[in-house]
Amino acid sequence: MNRKAQAATEFIILFIIVLVVLTATLFMSVQRSQDLTDTRVEMEAMGILNNAANKINIAYLEGDGFMINLTLPDEIFGRNYTIIIKSNYVSIAVSNVTYFKPILTEDITGNLTKGTNLIRNRNGIVVIS
Repeated sequence: MNRKAQAATEFIILFIIVLVVLTATLFMSVQRSQDLTDTRVEMEAMGILNNAANKINIAYLEGDGFMINLTLPDEIFGRNYTIIIKSNYVSIAVSNVTYFKPILTEDITGNLTKGTNLIRNRNGIVVIS
């Protein structure tokens, strides 16, 4: 009888150890997955930001009459974002993180919106519609 109780106790202890190891592994796996998702969001946000800044700079440098389209997605991997032009920077905020990219001019009218934006140069002023 004593040996059966000891075997049951050892089995329970071993079972608890296995559960702790599995729980720790699961936690690390979820954390790693979240880190990868955050990295993908950051890379996509930086790509959108660079594309927007580059197209604004191109419109500015090409001079009067130049037009170019910029299409911005509705979301970044299911996360909402905002993109703003202020002073001579374009910024994008997603998941409580904001990224900045300098642009060549402060003479900009209009705002970037999700969807298709027309960026044009009118007498040295970049107009976004």
